[in-house]
Amino acid sequence: MISQIKYQINPDIIWVNESKGRIVLIMPDKRECICLNGFDAAMWRSIWQGISPLMWKHPFEEQANNAMDTIKEWIKAGLIKVVHS
Repeated sequence: MISQIKYQINPDIIWVNESKGRIVLIMPDKRECICLNGFDAAMWRSIWQGISPLMWKHPFEEQANNAMDTIKEWIKAGLIKVVHS
């Protein structure tokens, strides 16, 4: 059986979905808020819903962004974690 990498939001982080697709990540321990818009917000929401964020890879590349770089940054910052299934 082949394991597949999946991503999950950090359970210590609260997300708030605001109007126009904006998401605010509230990190109580750090007393910090991070605002995500556009594709970042869509990618974050897909992770929260258990959908692969790599579905956003093509639109990101069209706008000169790299979805995998974004995922790596989020993992490094502790915003998401890798889970294997």
